[in-house]
Amino acid sequence: MREATVHGEVLHVFGDVDFLCTEAFDAAVIDAGSVDGGLTIDFTTCRYIDSAGLSVLIRARGRLGSRLRLRVTEGSIVLRVLRIAQLDRVFQIVF
Repeated sequence: MREATVHGEVLHVFGDVDFLCTEAFDAAVIDAGSVDGGLTIDFTTCRYIDSAGLSVLIRARGRLGSRLRLRVTEGSIVLRVLRIAQLDRVFQIVF
């Protein structure tokens, strides 16, 4: 689900982000990121992300730079995966 806010687009991610849905996730990120302003990808209702999902995020970071933010829940699996991959140092993460 996607919504427009005063700070840019928010893309809400539900369930799991894995190799089975990578194409759809990538298309949604590209589409949401094409709007002026920033893009926040909200992972607060996402249960899991794998390396295929991380690769989508890395490509999006290349396109959007600092206009890309990731919203996660403290202690979540998504945040743990980002920290293990040391991507918490690359992305702007908001709680």
